[in-house]
Amino acid sequence: MQGCGRITDVLKVTHKRLFAQAFCYYMKLAKANKMAKYTKQQMADALRHTKGQITLAARHLGCAYNTMRAYIDKYPELDDIMKEETAKMGDEVENALYDEAVNKRNTAALIFLAKTKFKHRGYIERQEVTGADGKANKLEITYVNRDED
Repeated sequence: MQGCGRITDVLKVTHKRLFAQAFCYYMKLAKANKMAKYTKQQMADALRHTKGQITLAARHLGCAYNTMRAYIDKYPELDDIMKEETAKMGDEVENALYDEAVNKRNTAALIFLAKTKFKHRGYIERQEVTGADGKANKLEITYVNRDED
C-alpha cells in the first residue's frame, strides 16, 4: 500500500502537465480562430466604410480595436487602405474648407486657408518684437576678459 501513494503523486504531476499542455494548445487554437473570425475583405470593407478610422471600423464589425489593429499589422494591404481612405478624407476636408472660404466668403475660413496653404505668398502670422513705445530693442553687450583677473 505504501507504493500506491507514490503512484498517485506521479499521476497528479502527470495530470497537471497534461492539463497545462492541453490548455496551451487550446489557447493557441482559440487565438488562431479569433484571428480567423473575420476575413481580410470584411476588414477592408469596414475601413473603407469608415474612411480609415480604426475605432469606427472595429465598432462597425463588432470587434475590438486591438483585433482590427492586429489585422492591419498582419496584412499590409489593409494598412494601405487605411492610409488611402485617410488621405481621401483630408481631401474632402480641404474641399469643404475651400467652399466655406471662397464660395461662402467665410472670413475665418479665408484666413485659415491663407495661413495654411499660402505661406509662400506671405500669409503667415509674424510676431514683431519691439522695445518700449514701438522703438527698437536696445541690446548691451559687455565683454569680460578673464585673463585680467
